[in-house]
Amino acid sequence: MSVIAAATMPPGIPGGLIQKGSAKGVTLFWAASVNATTYTVNRAMTMEGPFTAIAKDVVGVTYTDGSVEPGKIYSYTVCASNAAGTGEATLPASARRRVSAST
Repeated sequence: MSVIAAATMPPGIPGGLIQKGSAKGVTLFWAASVNATTYTVNRAMTMEGPFTAIAKDVVGVTYTDGSVEPGKIYSYTVCASNAAGTGEATLPASARRRVSAST
């Protein structure tokens, strides 16, 4: 893909969305999308959605959601954006905030 073409197209899907639940929340990690400038993290109560944006304009490839309730399972997707628009979201990944540091 040429530099000119890349600048006029939204970025691709971020790769390898993984999650880790802890007593402090759920931390998400993903692989960078070529030509992405920011990311949007979306959350839902089920894998099917509906998903709602909980963090926009995330710079970098990690995000911690500390607002989730302990013991509940949440599903997440991430999409990348640049000046040309927003690309497609990742497949959903689910995680649970641990009840305490010892669980």
